[in-house]
Amino acid sequence: MHGLRFISRARDLGFSVEQMGDLLALWRDRSRASADVKSIALEHIRVLDEKAKALKAMSDTLRHLADNCHGDGRPDCPIIEGFAQAAPTSVKRRRPRFGVTDVAPDRSHA
Repeated sequence: MHGLRFISRARDLGFSVEQMGDLLALWRDRSRASADVKSIALEHIRVLDEKAKALKAMSDTLRHLADNCHGDGRPDCPIIEGFAQAAPTSVKRRRPRFGVTDVAPDRSHA
């Protein structure tokens, strides 16, 4: 029962099946090093932060397009026009995973 609760909580926090397996093995290992657990958590935080940044950029772009659309009977629509334009070169597209488009951050300045 405790294992299911552990897995449920890890899943709620967005860990992958592989990561949950690693965390579950560490949870069961009483001689584990907490540094191993922390390493998995910190890497997951990094990935979540990247996804949050990408989602924020998508939201900002769509909000800008919607704010500039009159939303009336006219055929001119900045949203449609914005979709027809090429994406900024700083955005690299990846295949959708789990129904969410994953956008790689621009690392040219790093």
